[in-house]
Amino acid sequence: MFQASVTKKYPVVTVIVFFQTLFSAIQCAVFSLITVRDPREWELKFDKRLIAILYQAIAATLIRYILSTWCVHRAGPLFCAILIGAVIIVVGFYAVLWGKSREENKIGKGGDNLESSCHHVPLLQNRAQQVG
Repeated sequence: MFQASVTKKYPVVTVIVFFQTLFSAIQCAVFSLITVRDPREWELKFDKRLIAILYQAIAATLIRYILSTWCVHRAGPLFCAILIGAVIIVVGFYAVLWGKSREENKIGKGGDNLESSCHHVPLLQNRAQQVG
């Protein structure tokens, strides 16, 4: 019922969401085939990895489709694009802050030492002396 009303008002929305999902799947497949070259990693076993795959394939795709069509139905395609862009920016910003926080905690606990091993000569002066 909800999708029928969206299809009447915006008939191309379902086609656009379909192609978005199709090309997202193609991109994920290509990226996965490039990054995971070990054939043993492609074996499906009944464990948490299979559950994650099924969740992503069914639930996340369905949720993305429903939210996209709802957003277009509610406020129009331009607002939907702006909203999706804003969400991507906010999530990216918080991911960077989270990573920076973890890095600072690791340094504070004595993890990786990022300081220079030579405190007598700065790096650029050292390089200039080697060249000259």
